Amino acid sequence: MNMKKINFFVLFLFLTQAIIGQDLTEKEKAYQDSIANLNAANEQKAKSQEAYNKGISLMNSKNYSDAIAKFDEAIQLDNQFIEAYYNKGLAQSQVKKYSAAKKSFNKVLELNDEHDQALIARADIHMKERHYENAISDYTEVTFHQPGVASTYYNLGTALFMNTDYQKALEMFSKALNINDKYYEAYNDRGSCNRMLDKFDEAIADYQKAASLQSKAFIYNNIGSTKRRKGDLEGAKAAYTKAVTTDPKFYQAYNNRGKILMEQGNLKEALWNFNKALEGNPKYAIALNNKGAILFKQEKYKDAEQTLTKALQIDPNYASALTNRGMAREMLRNASGACADWKKAASLGSKSAKQYLINDCNE
Repeated sequence: MNMKKINFFVLFLFLTQAIIGQDLTEKEKAYQDSIANLNAANEQKAKSQEAYNKGISLMNSKNYSDAIAKFDEAIQLDNQFIEAYYNKGLAQSQVKKYSAAKKSFNKVLELNDEHDQALIARADIHMKERHYENAISDYTEVTFHQPGVASTYYNLGTALFMNTDYQKALEMFSKALNINDKYYEAYNDRGSCNRMLDKFDEAIADYQKAASLQSKAFIYNNIGSTKRRKGDLEGAKAAYTKAVTTDPKFYQAYNNRGKILMEQGNLKEALWNFNKALEGNPKYAIALNNKGAILFKQEKYKDAEQTLTKALQIDPNYASALTNRGMAREMLRNASGACADWKKAASLGSKSAKQYLINDCNE
C-alpha cells in the first residue's frame, strides 16, 4: 500500500474534524437556520397538501363532513391555502352550512379578490337564501372579470329575474346569447322575462327557439302558459300535451292541461289529468285543490272535502283550498267548519271567501 496516500487520508480526516469542530460564524448560523426552516416549511406544506388531497377524495365520494375536517387540517398547516378554503366552502354548502360556507369563500376572496369561482359559489348561496341583491353584486363582479363568458351574464340575469327586475334580466340573457347563440336556457329565460313583461309573442318566439335547440318538457309547458295568457286555450293545451309527451312524468303540465279542460266543462278529462299530476307528485297541493274542485262540481262533497284536506295538510295557508273546502263543508251541513275555513281564507286574501263570510256566516 502507498504510504503517501495513507498519510494524505489521515491528514484529510484531521482537517475535516478540525473544521467541523470550529465555531460557526453568525452568517453561517443564519444560513444553516434558514435551510432548516425551509426544510420544515416544505415538510409542513407537504403534509398540508396530503390532507387537502384526502379532502378532495372524500368530497368526490360525497363524504362531506370528513372532507371538511381534512380541509381544516390542511388549513391549520398552511393558513394561506386558497384552494383548501374554497373546497371547504363547497363541502359546507353541500351539507347546507351556508353561513360557514360563506365565511370560507370570504377567506378565499380575502386572499385573492379575483377568485371568480368563489364569487360564483358565494352568489349561489345568496340565491338559495333568497338574498338576491347580494347575488346580483357577486355575479356582476364576475362579469367584470369574465366579460366574454356567456354563463356569467346568464347567472346575473337569473338573479335579476328572481329580484323581479325583468327588463335588466332580459338584457343580461341577451348578452349571454350574443356570446353563445346556442344557449337554450338563456332563450327560455329571456322568454320568461318577455312573458312577465306581457310581451307574449316575443316570449313564444324565445321559447320556440329554446325548444328547437333542446326538446325539454318545461319549455313546452312555458309555451302553454304563455299561450293561455294570450287566450289561445287550444294552443295552450297542445303545448301541454307536447310537454307530457316529451316527459310523461312532468306533472305540472298535466295539472295545467286539466285546468283548461275544467274551465271548458270537460270534467272527466280534467279529473284524469289531475290524477296523472298526482301520480307524478302525490304532494302537489295545487293538483289536489283542482281535483277537489272537480269533485265538488260532481257533487261528491265528502270526497271533495277529504281531497281538499290533503291539500291543506301540505299547505295550511292555501287560501283557494280553504275556500273550496268551506264550500264542500257547507254542502255537508257543517256550517261552523265552513265558516272557519272561509274566515281563514279571507284573512289570507281570498275575496270569494270574504263574500261567503258576509253572505253565509253573518260576518
